[in-house]
Amino acid sequence: MPRTRTTPRAGTRTSRLSSGRRRLLRYTYEVRALVQGERLVMSTSQGPFPMEMARALRRANEKDLRRLKALLERS
Repeated sequence: MPRTRTTPRAGTRTSRLSSGRRRLLRYTYEVRALVQGERLVMSTSQGPFPMEMARALRRANEKDLRRLKALLERS
């Protein structure tokens, strides 16, 4: 699948390659729903087993940034 940097919309497909248990796994995700700046829902249209991923999209607030800073400083 060709790489693109455009904003995805429902029906857009993207390939992912990951490794697990000493194997390479290839998945094709399809965007099921996208509300710009609010949420993204993707599910596999091809792959070794079905998966669905949902993400809430929002801007980080000060509490988020303090927590991230504390996590990074612990490392």
